[in-house]
Amino acid sequence: MKKVVNIPVPDIIDMDYSTASKQKASLRTAPIKRAGDMNRNYANTLSPDSRAFKVIEYISRFVRSKGIVIKTRKDIYTFAQGLPDNEVLYIFSLIAVRLKDYR
Repeated sequence: MKKVVNIPVPDIIDMDYSTASKQKASLRTAPIKRAGDMNRNYANTLSPDSRAFKVIEYISRFVRSKGIVIKTRKDIYTFAQGLPDNEVLYIFSLIAVRLKDYR
């Protein structure tokens, strides 16, 4: 269910966004980082020719943007989920500029 919410500017603590490309990059690098944290060598397992890498590439096709998150003193609001990266960045920049005018 969609609804319109008016958020007073003084109540806004933080604003952030998450794009699909950021999530895809994380999906590709997280296993390698974890392997490094565990002092194991998974370089061959996660090479671009490996089966695991191909599975990760396939799964990353279905990753969608988490949208924009506005954190207030009372609640957390999310919107613009699933939009293309350029639209999320555009909406985020519009809001950021408007908030800058009020602060």
